[in-house]
Amino acid sequence: MRGWAWGIVAAALLAAPAAYAQTMNPLELGRGYHDRCVSRGGATSQMTTCMTFVLGMHEAVRSLAEKARVQICFEGEPHDTVAIFIEYLKRNPAKLGERTADLYLQAMAEAFPCRRPRS
Repeated sequence: MRGWAWGIVAAALLAAPAAYAQTMNPLELGRGYHDRCVSRGGATSQMTTCMTFVLGMHEAVRSLAEKARVQICFEGEPHDTVAIFIEYLKRNPAKLGERTADLYLQAMAEAFPCRRPRS
């Protein structure tokens, strides 16, 4: 009986990533964002969704960095980061399997590296 219970737990754990992938927003993975927002062109409704997603990531990063007192070095308005992010995705197609938020952070860190103060 005990082995049977562990089998159910193992099956549930193995199914969890697949279940999550079915329920997650397609924009949450780089491939989904790229397919919807980069490769299909610029339909207004699509671009509104894509821009809103980037604005959400931008604001979340700023808020979390402020609360954690972590320095972030990208500046400007959130909408200014969209073109930088899209170019990053185009240059890094091998990374499209990663989470979109992680790719956004990588793009911003590459475009706006923190500079050390001069001594």
